[in-house]
Amino acid sequence: ENPEVKPFFQDEAQIMLSELQNSTKGERQRKGVMYGIDEYEIGASNEGWYGTKRNTSEEIAYLLDTFKYTYGEIEKVLQGLLRERVSIRNIVSILETLANFGMYTPHNVDFLIEKVREGLGAQICLQYAGSDDKKLSVLRLSQKWCDKILEHKVDPGAGSSPYLSFDPVDGRKWISCVKDSLAALVEKDYMPIILCPAEIRRIVYDSLERDLPRVIVLSYNEVLAAGKNVNLEILGDIDE
Repeated sequence: ENPEVKPFFQDEAQIMLSELQNSTKGERQRKGVMYGIDEYEIGASNEGWYGTKRNTSEEIAYLLDTFKYTYGEIEKVLQGLLRERVSIRNIVSILETLANFGMYTPHNVDFLIEKVREGLGAQICLQYAGSDDKKLSVLRLSQKWCDKILEHKVDPGAGSSPYLSFDPVDGRKWISCVKDSLAALVEKDYMPIILCPAEIRRIVYDSLERDLPRVIVLSYNEVLAAGKNVNLEILGDIDE
């Protein structure tokens, strides 16, 4: 098991978020270095995304002042990553991605989480790749299922996350199909990883999380971001 994906990161994240908020408030009044930030491999001073030397509390203040982020939005992004066992140690890259997409308002947390995941694509894929051969073995979601999910995707808006609205028959068929496909994978000592398009990655995970809490859902964009760092192996398709 990769040490980056342990439950204690939930508690560590809460401590980190508290320090972020307290330190950033102080940064607006005086220059200071965030207490304990080096625990997250950040250091007292980093190269900012515009080439200037700034500590991380200054980076947070920049997001708040320039792009009108709220602490709650940043917290939800970090929690969204942790929910799927993605390490937030590379906080500098996370903040940089938030800055890159900060001009799109109102801020859509689900969209931002996906963009941050793509920015962390190599980290995420290596988390599940073989330590020696860097082979990332996955099951690909068939085009039929992708089209069907897009057809039944409901976006309530108003800050709520999209969800999958299958009728009871199709819902049972979807869960059963994925369960059977992943069970065959796990029997051969592979990890339960699904590969699908970025536009449905989150909704696929959300629809499976309750019945398959160990499922891992990656997007093509994340694998592309990993580039030559991983060797993709498609073991088959999840089909109807």
